[in-house]
Amino acid sequence: EGQGEGNYHVGVQVATYDISKPLIIDPVLTYSTYLGGSNGGAGLGIAVDSAGNAYVAGYTTSGDFPMANPLQPQGGGSLDAFVTKVNPTGSALVYSTYLGGSNGEGGNGIAVDAEGNMYVAGQTSSTDFPTVNPLQPAFGGEVLDAFAAKIIDVIPVTIDIKPGSFPNSINLGSGGTVPVAIFSETTFDATTVDPTTVTLASAPVKLKGQGTPMASFEDVDRDELLDLVVHVETTALQLSETDTQAVLEGKTFGGTRIRGVDTVRIIP
Repeated sequence: EGQGEGNYHVGVQVATYDISKPLIIDPVLTYSTYLGGSNGGAGLGIAVDSAGNAYVAGYTTSGDFPMANPLQPQGGGSLDAFVTKVNPTGSALVYSTYLGGSNGEGGNGIAVDAEGNMYVAGQTSSTDFPTVNPLQPAFGGEVLDAFAAKIIDVIPVTIDIKPGSFPNSINLGSGGTVPVAIFSETTFDATTVDPTTVTLASAPVKLKGQGTPMASFEDVDRDELLDLVVHVETTALQLSETDTQAVLEGKTFGGTRIRGVDTVRIIP
């Protein structure tokens, strides 16, 4: 305290800490949010990737827990595990799903790798818990079993190769491009897709004169939602005359992978 000119010093006393790390005296709450439905729930595990996306696992008794691009859009029992990915600013859900069978579950812990794949551990009392390539295919406990699950961070998207035509005939010997529509839905916004990352059968989106991708936003299916239409070079498609499907892959501007499949008829 005091008045007048001069140098003033303020000191604080802190407990022992790692001097190689920054010392934050006055932390700032960057974001804080509720996450739940109309009934109970709890978050029991959290992980963060290098981009700042937060991954949360826990349990919920709500039938209206918020979903986004869900693997399992509806709960199966009175208590379900949930897995949720929140964007770096905490302003939107990137991914959110139930995970469970017809009885009770809870997600107790979660980890994430460099590709954004999620690894969830928890407990289940369901004999019909969803299993894929299981080490142990059947419920073994009287009351509870542990579960371990890997969820690949890929958003399934609906696509239409050569919109408006069927079958989707592609002449591999012709020049030009093949248009592909990536559709927006109530749980997915196609305008968040980065066109420069999109490939169809490993063929990238064609670039125009100044290096910009040949892409546009249009309401292809007239549902009042903008869809992304991209064009790939026919000669770059990695397809053969025996192929009946073509796979589209890409990423959103936030780095989340997308994947869609449509039928094709190859003309050699």
